[in-house]
Amino acid sequence: MPKKSKTPRKLLIAQSESSLLVDKTSQNPRRLLVEGKNDHLVIPEIIEAHGITWELEESGIKRTVVNIQAMGGIDNITADVISTELKSSGLCALGIVIDADNIQGKQSDDIQNWIKLRNKCQSVDELTDINIPDMPNKAGLVTQLESGIKFGIWVMPDNQSSGMLETFLASVIPIEQANLWNYAVEVVDRARELGAPFIKNHRDKARIHTWLSWQNPPDQSLYDAVKILKEGEKLNLTSPQVQAFVDWFRRLYDL
Repeated sequence: MPKKSKTPRKLLIAQSESSLLVDKTSQNPRRLLVEGKNDHLVIPEIIEAHGITWELEESGIKRTVVNIQAMGGIDNITADVISTELKSSGLCALGIVIDADNIQGKQSDDIQNWIKLRNKCQSVDELTDINIPDMPNKAGLVTQLESGIKFGIWVMPDNQSSGMLETFLASVIPIEQANLWNYAVEVVDRARELGAPFIKNHRDKARIHTWLSWQNPPDQSLYDAVKILKEGEKLNLTSPQVQAFVDWFRRLYDL
């Protein structure tokens, strides 16, 4: 069982007055850009739960197997940022994880963020020779550039559906809590009928935080909950969504 950590994983974010910038203090050859701090904290727990050692020590120097950068939203993952990353010395693989977000029941809405990111990538010189499809592949994008660098994109939750990290994490809830989770879904839907003001796009956030409020203790963050479940070996690791994401992660970073 992994050793318990008393402190959350350190966020590697460099901030200026105008925007969030990529932190260049880490020379890790494997890098991942994500939208927010929850992605930054939770993804390592999911990866570790699948048997990949996250924190490494080589020649007395500690590093993570992949350097994750929380960018503060998809708008901060700009073409310039992507280009700068791809020019990083020693880089062997760059991944990007974004949320699908839209929950409108229309395929065109579900891939809106994919199109936004694809358009940015198409304006990056280093990516002009690769084919980024109009719609994401179910297994996620992984390709190799002429430089030898591997490049990949994953759209939460599964490259096909609307949603976000919270939608993805619903699939790792322990099987023995399935009834409790289904009740949380019912409660949130009923609350919306009664006038709860959360927007439709945040329905999955409301559901998982309702479920979190019934845990022990009831004030856990997403990170705390996933970490506790991982350490107790209670995460549902058989979920097709989770398996597909971990497979994408392994392919991209040769793990």
